Amino acid sequence: MPEPAPGPSTAGWSAAELATLAELAETFVRGGSVRRSTLAADALRRATDPAQLAQLKLVLRLLESRAANLALTGRPVAFRDRTPADREAVLLGWAASRLPLRRSAFQAYRKLLTFLAYADPGPPGAANPLQAAIGYRPDRPPVTTDLATIVPLDVHGPTPSDEPLTLEADVAIVGSGAGGGVIAAELAAAGRSVVVLEAGPFVDEAHLPGDELDAYSRLYLNHGLLTTWDGSITMLAGSAVGGGTLVNWMTSMAAPAEVRSGWARDHGLPGVDGAEFDADVAAIETDLGVADAALIPPKDGVILRGAAALGWDAAVIRRNGQACDDCGSCPFGCPRGTKQSGIRVHLARAAQAGARIVDRSRVTRVVLEGGRAVGVEANVLVVDPATGEPLPGSGGDPAQPRTRRLVVRASQVVVAAGALRSPLVLLA
Repeated sequence: MPEPAPGPSTAGWSAAELATLAELAETFVRGGSVRRSTLAADALRRATDPAQLAQLKLVLRLLESRAANLALTGRPVAFRDRTPADREAVLLGWAASRLPLRRSAFQAYRKLLTFLAYADPGPPGAANPLQAAIGYRPDRPPVTTDLATIVPLDVHGPTPSDEPLTLEADVAIVGSGAGGGVIAAELAAAGRSVVVLEAGPFVDEAHLPGDELDAYSRLYLNHGLLTTWDGSITMLAGSAVGGGTLVNWMTSMAAPAEVRSGWARDHGLPGVDGAEFDADVAAIETDLGVADAALIPPKDGVILRGAAALGWDAAVIRRNGQACDDCGSCPFGCPRGTKQSGIRVHLARAAQAGARIVDRSRVTRVVLEGGRAVGVEANVLVVDPATGEPLPGSGGDPAQPRTRRLVVRASQVVVAAGALRSPLVLLA
């Protein structure tokens, strides 16, 4: 069972900071600002670097400082005492400021607070009025009766001392996305003992999120709030069993010939620019049922006609989805089970062949002995067996839940944690 999404918490935020955050929320999008400030405070507490959070809180204090406003705007008026039009002018000034702190703070708060305004489904028993105002009705696709059959290894229950757990395997695979899943399937089919470690939870089709806010919180890296340190660029990456294959749009594009030539020439990868790689791609496409999209929505039809008129190359996308043409909930997972994601194809095959999949296990380092990899270490989430909720750590902060150490001893280690997390694992 997936872990329930934790409720919002404003631990570590002062009343003044929350009040200013609500004022910012109201300036970006009118209405519901108090609830939005609570959601934003909880999200920032759980997903940002402590130094980033300290900087963002400093910005809130500067907004209410009369001296700071005098220096920055020429008027000793706190943000809370300004008219709505004046507040908008202040924020627009920050957006174009020559000071990096002001620009990055504007971008961080703008993205988060406007996202929450429309992604929040609303408090229990009340719909989000902003969604109703724009006529938005979320898709509610039916749930397949043929659920994914993966059963992750049960290592999450509490023990008296949370003593370390050790597993033995031929191969330890870090990450369960497109790379890790395919490798796990191939190795398990060849008779190798495989352990796959995934930082995110396993979620089958019946327990996928029903709204955007819950989906980002449960299925995405850093709860969907992963950014560059200055907040200028936001990145999305799957963080659940299946990785990006669980939440992607299924667009299946082959690497261009010139890119493959560069891989072979510049990175010493022989074979990727020839028939061997062609055969591998063809095999993967067969596994995933890659085919032309069956439906072209009106907006995409406009793009195709415009491209044709301009003489540009454009074509119907190819997707790894079967009988998929009437909903847009792909980034929340696929309740229908039509998306041929890892939990339905390669990871499912790996599990059937005996691979052990450990979810909610964040790998902290590759274990080296004599200069070679002999395994990995990970922190495994400890949950309440009755509720499935994470147990709090020693400090009692839900953002720092209780974990136990897991060591996987293996003669081979595959790091397939994606472009964003593989470097961190290797650096550690």
